Amino acid sequence: MTNSPTLKLISRAAGGIAPNSHVVVCVVRNESLRLPWLLRYYRKLGFDRFIFVDNGSTDGTTELLRQQSDVSLLYTDDHFGEPPGAGLIWKNTVLDRFCDGRWILLADADELLVWPGSENETVPQLTRKFDACGAEVLFTIMLDMYSDKPFGEINYRPGLPFADFAPYFDRGPYYLLPAGPFPFRQIDGGVRARLYRQYGVPSAPPVMSKVPLVKWRAGQRFIIAQHALLNPAPLAPMQGALLHFKMFDDLPLKCDVEVERGEYYAGGREYRALAMFIRNSPSRSFFDPRISIRYQNTNQLQALGLITPFGVPLVPIPPISATPPDSGAPE
Repeated sequence: MTNSPTLKLISRAAGGIAPNSHVVVCVVRNESLRLPWLLRYYRKLGFDRFIFVDNGSTDGTTELLRQQSDVSLLYTDDHFGEPPGAGLIWKNTVLDRFCDGRWILLADADELLVWPGSENETVPQLTRKFDACGAEVLFTIMLDMYSDKPFGEINYRPGLPFADFAPYFDRGPYYLLPAGPFPFRQIDGGVRARLYRQYGVPSAPPVMSKVPLVKWRAGQRFIIAQHALLNPAPLAPMQGALLHFKMFDDLPLKCDVEVERGEYYAGGREYRALAMFIRNSPSRSFFDPRISIRYQNTNQLQALGLITPFGVPLVPIPPISATPPDSGAPE
């Protein structure tokens, strides 16, 4: 790739990427635990091509991805957090090079997209509705999923459904807040906000919203991870969700590794906080029977007001004066 010499093309998806392809784009490092289910889930949802940037994996991730006929694989061992944010530059470069004019999902290996009725609707069916009304971006809440078992006893195994092992999320509270860049809104709250308050962490917890599904236009740019876009575009008249499965048994070790590497936001501040929460939790679990609720389906999320169906405009952004004092940091 002439416009990004740090990325080496290892393998290309059979048949290339058609103009009507729906493409998942993902930067990974040592994600062999989650990739089998991630691929199975998104294939069933109707995504027909995947582009992975492997950032120096040593756990078999590279070999696993090279075996997939619908995957284009790029590799770099450069630093993810190299200023001004190499990971984001890799993503935007790949999107411009391979995905112009296509619907893309920019997701992490631990994130699963859902929307009202997604159990019975494919992503091509969803994006046809978006195309018909001129929408180009889906706004989503992000729900941290976790187990009621202690870390070390969750026992997730590759290829099994994530939600069978981390089925709980915080029912609330969640706050819709104004934000500077497009989509000019963000959501804060959830289990990590709860733990930040419980343990008196002075910094802001992560933002719990993203704009992951986009009709990509060359020159568009993701900024602040997947929380915002540089150029405003028409928002879909609905709200989806990313179910976020970071909290398996590998999280304590990952916290130690990422704090030492210092590649993520603020030198791995979020991983440092998570490690402290795990150490200090009497049960070594984030489960709280007063707040935790077991995931059932998208009808449940809609009933809780966390997602909205197609045709329902997004809730208006509240005035800045309604903003809580601890609005979130990038996830």
